[in-house]
Amino acid sequence: MVAAFTYPRESTRKREAHFIEFSERLRQQLTKTKVVLTGGFKTADGMAQAIDDGACDFVGLARTTAAEPRLGVSLLATRTTRARPSLIPDHIGLQIGAAFVQIKDIGEGRHPTDFARPEEATKFLAALGIVA
Repeated sequence: MVAAFTYPRESTRKREAHFIEFSERLRQQLTKTKVVLTGGFKTADGMAQAIDDGACDFVGLARTTAAEPRLGVSLLATRTTRARPSLIPDHIGLQIGAAFVQIKDIGEGRHPTDFARPEEATKFLAALGIVA
């Protein structure tokens, strides 16, 4: 993986993986268990660093793959290095709601709504009564 990557600040490291400190403590106690870390990964470097540092064995991508179902393939093939940014505010309820919309889109045979596009994010938020 990418062993040379370093986080510029501790706050940046925490933003990349929300539960990394918990995962690191868990690894110390559960030495025979594989640990999956999910929540907040945005970049291939951040994912690789968490594995290289021993914080986890695998990374999980949930809401990110609702927006980009082929993200894992693109990351492994090095066609991309990060998830596309979403314009949905950093509020868990709004982000999960947006992911539900995207999963519904996929289930109905459509491409997921692209919340990186201002008009799509504004439309979603307006439907909830939120002025962007």
